[in-house]
Amino acid sequence: MNKTTVIYHRADYDGLFSAAVCKKFLPDAEFIGWDFGDPLIPFPAEGSVYIVDLPPECVGETAIGIGHLASRIIWIDHHKSSIQKWDELGVVLPGYRIDGVAACRLCWQWFASLDPEICFASPGDLPLKDHYVHRDVKEPLALTLAGEYDVWDKRDERADAFQFGMWASGVAEGGCLALLDNEKEVLEFCEEGFAMMRWQRQFAASTCRERAYIREWEGRTFCVLASCHARNSMWFPQEAIPKECDALMCWRYDGNRVSFSLYHAPGHEEHDLSPIAVKYGGGGHRGACGFSMSLEGALEVIR
Repeated sequence: MNKTTVIYHRADYDGLFSAAVCKKFLPDAEFIGWDFGDPLIPFPAEGSVYIVDLPPECVGETAIGIGHLASRIIWIDHHKSSIQKWDELGVVLPGYRIDGVAACRLCWQWFASLDPEICFASPGDLPLKDHYVHRDVKEPLALTLAGEYDVWDKRDERADAFQFGMWASGVAEGGCLALLDNEKEVLEFCEEGFAMMRWQRQFAASTCRERAYIREWEGRTFCVLASCHARNSMWFPQEAIPKECDALMCWRYDGNRVSFSLYHAPGHEEHDLSPIAVKYGGGGHRGACGFSMSLEGALEVIR
C-alpha cells in the first residue's frame, strides 16, 4: 500500500492541531513539520500528500510541477495570500480552503464529512464559511478555540486563554491530539491561561512602552517591537500603541534569520497587510502575516 504523507505548519497551534486531526484520522501517515525559512521538502515519491496550513510551494515544485502532481495532493489551507496566488496561477488542487477559517477546523470537517456520526450535515457535505462563523459545525472545543484565536475571532475570551495555557505547559503535537477528545483538560488550560493573561498584559504594556519604536514603512506607520518574547499581537496592548500607528510589527533574530510578524493595529482592520508579507517572501492573513529574511536584508526593514 502506498504511504500517506502529511506536511504541516510546525510553528503555531493551528498547524499543530491540523497535524493532530490528520493523525487521528490517518494514524499510519508520515508527518513532516515545516516553517517558512526551512529548506524546501522534496516531494514524496509515492502516495497521497496532505499539505495543511501551508502553501503548496513548501515542497519546492513549480506551478507546472504541482499541476502534474495534483492528483496526489490534498491541500487544506486558509491563508488569503496562498489561495489567491494559486487561483491566479490556474492550478486546481483537490482539498478544502476557506479564507478566514483556521486550517485545523477545515481539516476536521474534511475527514468528518465521511463519517455519519460526526459529519456537518449529510455525509460528503463540507461547511461554508458562515457555518463556522455561526458555530453551526460539530467539532472538538479545542479546535473551535484554537481556530478562532488563529483568525482573530475574539468573541470568546477563552480562545486567548487557551493559547496561554498551552504555551505555559509546552503542549506539542501529541498533546494537541489528546486534547481533541478531552474537553475537561481544554477548560483547565483556559482557567490557567486567564491567570497568565493578567500578568502578561502588564508585562507586555511595559515592554512595548520601553522598547517599541515608530517606523514608516511600505505605506504604513508601524509600531515596531524587537523582542525574543514578542510572537503575537498580544504583545501590543492597545493602551501602549502610539495613536499615529496604523499597523504593528514584531521581529526577532535566531542567529540565522530574522522573523517578522505583521498585525492590524486596533481600529485599522481595513488594511490588508498580507501583500507586504508576500512581497518579502512570506504570506498569511489580512491582519496577521509574516516573513523571514537574512540579517543583512532585515536591517533595511528595521532601521
